[in-house]
Amino acid sequence: MPTRPETFDAAANSATSSSATNVTVTIPDAVPLFTFTSTAAGSSHSCALTSSGQAYCWGYNGFGQLGDNTTTFRLTPTQVVSP
Repeated sequence: MPTRPETFDAAANSATSSSATNVTVTIPDAVPLFTFTSTAAGSSHSCALTSSGQAYCWGYNGFGQLGDNTTTFRLTPTQVVSP
């Protein structure tokens, strides 16, 4: 069974605790800029839809919940792939 990191921030804002309010997320330069039109957050991962309808997810991926055909932990938005 995959293990979850001890400290993790599904919002990718480098915090180690949860927040009930909006947080500012800094996207690394290596990540293309998108206009996200909607977002959703799980307990340890987040997903968003772009204005063109593409889905991106990031965070804990121990069970493949990010939809990128891996179980790799992702700190930056990673495109969801078709099954």
